[in-house]
Amino acid sequence: LMLTAYSGAAVAKEIEDKTMGLLLSQPLSRLQLYFTRLLAGVTGLAIFVALTILSVWPLAKLFDYEASWNEIYKTGLLGFGFGLAVLCIGLLCSTLSNETGRVYAIMSGLLLLMYVANIVAGLEASLDKIKYASLFYYFSPGNIVSTGGLDHTSMIVFATVSLATATLGALVIRRR
Repeated sequence: LMLTAYSGAAVAKEIEDKTMGLLLSQPLSRLQLYFTRLLAGVTGLAIFVALTILSVWPLAKLFDYEASWNEIYKTGLLGFGFGLAVLCIGLLCSTLSNETGRVYAIMSGLLLLMYVANIVAGLEASLDKIKYASLFYYFSPGNIVSTGGLDHTSMIVFATVSLATATLGALVIRRR
């Protein structure tokens, strides 16, 4: 939700509030503006993931749960990958829209659709293949705890989605 809110405000809100013209009158290109917003989102995501993941250690100790730093680190990487994919999809939506409400609606609907697809795929064997269209399928921190390993396929999917949507967002804002 934090990333959806940020990405909606990153570009679409500037257009909606009519402040984008002021920003573009400065000596920076549209791409610089876009990548500055992307970098700010990545920085916020990294801080958020670090703070939430580091809170696991004291909570685990409080409830006498064995948690290794390796598992905590891998869970943080997985969370960062998932968040980066959501951020980049949101920024793409933000570059395509002039209204923050539309970005929020599209992102909320898309995330809900992916979540439902993942659940339905787990419940109905004949619909098993739709799970691959959901980012939630690849976000499985329970696997890290049970196996001790990070699924590299998940990280590849998150990186591919992030790179593809960030690139498309850059192309859209450059031509806008």
